[in-house]
Amino acid sequence: MQNLFECGAVRVPGSLSSVGRLALLLGFLLGGLAMAQPAQAQTVVISEVMAETPAGNHDTDEYIELCVPAGGADVDVAGWQIWDGDDVDALVAWDTRAPGTTPDGTGLVTTDATIPQGGCALILDPDYLGGSQPYADMMPAGTVILTVGLLAGDALGNGLASSNPITLYTGVGTDPADVVDTYGTPDDSSDAIPITPSEGRSVYRIDLAGADEASNWAEGAVTPGYRASGGAGSTVTVSAAGGEDYTTISAALLDVAGGTTVQVSSGTYTEDLVFRDAITLVGGSGTIVEGNICIDEVNGTSTIQDLIITGRLYAHDTEVAVTNNTFNGDTLDDLSVGDDDDSAGDDGLLPCVGALTATAIEFDFAQGSATGNTVSGAGTGILADNGSNPVVSGNSVTDAADAAIKCSNGSAPQVENNTVSGSGDYGIHCTYSPTIEGNTISGSNTGIWIHNSTAVASVLDNDVAGTQVVAISVTADGAGIPNIYGNTIHDNDGDGVQFNWADGVLASNLIRNNSGAGVVIFGGYKEFIGTEILGHPTVIGNTIVGNVVDGIGVGGNNTQLESTETPLAAGQVAMPTIGGNIVSGSGSYGLHLEDGATPALENNLYWSNLAGDDNDSGNSLGATATLEDPLFVDEVGGDYSLSEGSPAIDAGYDTTYPGDRDLDGNARSVDGDGDSVATPDIGAIEYTCPGGCDDDSGDDDDSG
Repeated sequence: MQNLFECGAVRVPGSLSSVGRLALLLGFLLGGLAMAQPAQAQTVVISEVMAETPAGNHDTDEYIELCVPAGGADVDVAGWQIWDGDDVDALVAWDTRAPGTTPDGTGLVTTDATIPQGGCALILDPDYLGGSQPYADMMPAGTVILTVGLLAGDALGNGLASSNPITLYTGVGTDPADVVDTYGTPDDSSDAIPITPSEGRSVYRIDLAGADEASNWAEGAVTPGYRASGGAGSTVTVSAAGGEDYTTISAALLDVAGGTTVQVSSGTYTEDLVFRDAITLVGGSGTIVEGNICIDEVNGTSTIQDLIITGRLYAHDTEVAVTNNTFNGDTLDDLSVGDDDDSAGDDGLLPCVGALTATAIEFDFAQGSATGNTVSGAGTGILADNGSNPVVSGNSVTDAADAAIKCSNGSAPQVENNTVSGSGDYGIHCTYSPTIEGNTISGSNTGIWIHNSTAVASVLDNDVAGTQVVAISVTADGAGIPNIYGNTIHDNDGDGVQFNWADGVLASNLIRNNSGAGVVIFGGYKEFIGTEILGHPTVIGNTIVGNVVDGIGVGGNNTQLESTETPLAAGQVAMPTIGGNIVSGSGSYGLHLEDGATPALENNLYWSNLAGDDNDSGNSLGATATLEDPLFVDEVGGDYSLSEGSPAIDAGYDTTYPGDRDLDGNARSVDGDGDSVATPDIGAIEYTCPGGCDDDSGDDDDSG
């Protein structure tokens, strides 16, 4: 190995004689020679540098790729030299250094150092065989395999570093006249190259005929031994029947550069797909992928569109748009998900091994979107996990065994306008702070479950029906306070809404015709977890009608103690605020308070509850209760808006409502009775005056 020394921005091989060094330096000073510019025709170019290998593989998996442009001549590079700023290494055919051994792969050239025109060579570290050999299935047949040095201990650049430039010399010497090509402009430390890519990604030369300058290098997926085709704005085609650029999708994904659109014709493609760069993958009518899709630590935004997929899609530490696909979960459990070892026979899904579950679409530390997809029969339809915040919109998810849509571990997706039906456990199950808006949910045990939220969640404008246990359940040992407003909760086999030792705001909802209670609140002291005091939600401005059991039930002593009858201290029972609600037509009580429950009751209206307006002969309704017919426009026909003259107009609970809106999206405080004072109505729907009402902004419309 030759040591090098630096003189300003010029690096000079230390093996030169002092006279040679002086002559070389004089040449730079007087003749303006630039070591970084090839002195002879670029018969061979440095086309790719892989220095940012995954942790633990730096000693074995680095490489430098050399290519001979098409149209030139074959070039024998035996004895040529490569310098990375630390060491000068002589190039030899792999077999010269390690006779009788061959890196894993098909059709590799290991006994000759001649690079054919239009072909490429890989300079591998001598210790490559001692690693995982990650490029075995990627190196195309005909790739020339080179290594460095002949002495024990010789290594590729003594360990490549992404910050070091590289110079390729002929076998004559290391004078400027011997420079064939460079990467990273060795004579210019002020520009943007060398590039430090993300771990597991390489730096490649965009145009083989282009100069060594920042605009001609880019970070990308590794492409050992070949040039990626395509690129931003380009399209390649795939057809299993032939006649296009590729016959398999995986071959196209392996070959193309980031930004390429891969257009796949109709047909069945039985293969697992691994994205190594941000690609747009688009199917046609009847394009079926029988396999899994893995997008792991890919920079940029990938797109999966218009495919029929019988496997799973797993996105990790990346961004992906999953659009208008059909996922048939019926076959999920029958699919292979790859080996969990590092053997050469792995099917290419190593990044996803252990992560793939019976989830159709999974975002794991990932962003992006899932829109317009049809998912059936999966364990979980769509999952956002570990801080993933995708937009999940306009999907149809049916017959999921667990949850149709799920978010967990600090994820805050926007879940909107999805249709969910037939889930075994949950329609939508989320922790943390999702926005759940405009979804239609039916047929699961629980429609929406907000569980242990530690931040504000928003649940609005959803239609929840046909659930077996409860339509919306809030269970929180955390500090999160979900806002649940503008929802229609109806015709469920169990309760409408449950708060299980949880806080939150339930406002402006229509809760009707459920076979259980309209709203149930459990809370207070839980002996088995110590002195934790929870369960003080705010229930305001709802219309709660026609529920088979109670309109509103609040737990007391009998529901708080876990094992003993120890008396409860003050404040150790559920103390919700219940105000401005219409509670009517209940099959049991309008308001049912267990012993010890002490809610704050303000301006509620009770009417025609079968067992009574409360379970205490009217003594627990509060001094501000209204006991009159609310005068709905058409209760039988399902129109629960207020008629003119309703006692609920301008008689509600005057506070701030989530979104400052009613069930229909109208302003919450308007002057409905014409007294020039804008006050919320009782119930979920504000009275609409003939000609309009004054709202609380001071604008003067025609008041009724």
